[in-house]
Amino acid sequence: MRKHVSSWLRKILYAIFFILVIAVLIVLITWKPKSQATAYTTATVTQRSIERTLDDTGVITKRTIDDADQQVVQFFVDEDDVDSLSTDQEVDLSIDAIDAEEQGTIYTIADDPTISGDVTEYEVIVDVDEIPEHVRNGMHADVHIVLDSTADDVLAVPNASLYTQDEQYYVNRVVEERRVHLKRLGIDKTDQTIESVEVQIGFEGDDYTEITDGLKEGDVIVAE
Repeated sequence: MRKHVSSWLRKILYAIFFILVIAVLIVLITWKPKSQATAYTTATVTQRSIERTLDDTGVITKRTIDDADQQVVQFFVDEDDVDSLSTDQEVDLSIDAIDAEEQGTIYTIADDPTISGDVTEYEVIVDVDEIPEHVRNGMHADVHIVLDSTADDVLAVPNASLYTQDEQYYVNRVVEERRVHLKRLGIDKTDQTIESVEVQIGFEGDDYTEITDGLKEGDVIVAE
């Protein structure tokens, strides 16, 4: 008799467990985020190093350097960027026509500009460390320069996360997030609530901007 009761009890428990599993799956599959919510692309506020770079395109030409004619790279920089450059600054060069990667340094920055309409530019000459074979005058060279101004190990957010209002900077911080993610079942649902947070910014890099006040490390923000 006891064995018979025990068998029926196990069957009842198994049935209850099975019903609970089915109920949970139904909830996961049918649950939807709040009607006003949006699944945002988010980023976590962390410390990182930020840099600014300058990318441009120049051409191979000849100039006199140290009393000798030699091939150099000539490019023109906009008036907004010229003060970020200095002589002896290191330059990475890519010459696609001959599939060459070279290095050089800025040799001169013109004092007198070249003006065309509303565009004001300054000639920059790069002394190439080693001229590769088969380089011809007129070939294009891509110029990549890491500018002197950098910020190391600072709290930063993606540039795309910042927006302005009344000349103040803001980001949207995620204050509530509910996520259900079951890869095998194809379930990935998010419910997020955000708040606008005023921030103070510091160094502005190519991809990230330093935050000096308003956020703390680990905060989750809307990335774009």
